[in-house]
Amino acid sequence: MARLQRQNALVDALHQLGFQLGRNLPVPRLPGLPEPAASWTMDAYKQLGGVLRTPVLKPLGWDITTTGGLIVELDEEQHFNRYRAATLNTSWAVHLPWREDYLAYCSELEHIALKGHSGGGFWSSEGSVDQFGPAGPRRSLEGAGSPRWKQRAIYDALRDAAAAAGSVTLARVSVHDRVGAARLGDALRGHARLDLRALHALITSRTSNRDHLARGTRPQRDDVRSNSPARLATSPDERPASQGDAATFEPTKSARTLTNDDFVTVKDLMRELGYDDDGRVVRAALRRAFPSHPKNSRWDPLSPDKVSAVRRSVSPKR
Repeated sequence: MARLQRQNALVDALHQLGFQLGRNLPVPRLPGLPEPAASWTMDAYKQLGGVLRTPVLKPLGWDITTTGGLIVELDEEQHFNRYRAATLNTSWAVHLPWREDYLAYCSELEHIALKGHSGGGFWSSEGSVDQFGPAGPRRSLEGAGSPRWKQRAIYDALRDAAAAAGSVTLARVSVHDRVGAARLGDALRGHARLDLRALHALITSRTSNRDHLARGTRPQRDDVRSNSPARLATSPDERPASQGDAATFEPTKSARTLTNDDFVTVKDLMRELGYDDDGRVVRAALRRAFPSHPKNSRWDPLSPDKVSAVRRSVSPKR
């Protein structure tokens, strides 16, 4: 749930900065990615130990998109490790504006990812094993390591390659980034004040194809508390009375639902589908789709294939 809380708070902050949030933009796929981005992605895949000659790489939706074409990705702790560093230590990634900071986070903060994101589906999944082979021992990155971490890194690299080739205008921000006096992740969880001007400056400095940046209006105040994160679907009556050029706020489809390629919980999925008062529908769908799942064992965290299976078989509650 922490991921959804932080993404909600970032959506709210972008709204206050005057960004107009728009409808979904297509997410890169392989095959189908134009050159040279396709070759760059394949090189990264092979470097990470990919076992397929022609992998099908299908990351899910962008985190946040805007009507001006700017895409904002919020990268959490599990994204920073040696596999991600390998995708950034490439000649084509050298001009990506987040590269240097992200390499430092990968080197210095990998232990945080190992501590909190090396269990269950965070470490291995059926789809990631198909792409990278069986997992090694949990929390050991020597040898086989984590196929799911490699999968996450290649999905990030695919998006990076599209940005480096000029196909998309992308800004990456990390929960480890400093915004003013606070760590962004802490501010988005309501544990510190979020300096909006510092956030705007960070997004600007982290944007690829910066000439195409859809700039927001000047923030109305220096900071905002995130104790009550914004819901991803905001009704017209809840919008600020004045937002300058960004008076129309339209949350993205990808922001309304759980479309990130990282793992979510049964409770997250229940809430997305409107069954937060009764989880039996979601769990029954999981049991039908995955009958080999051990009885009385936890489902969390849910891998993308399990999330997709539930979405296919369970209609949102009206």
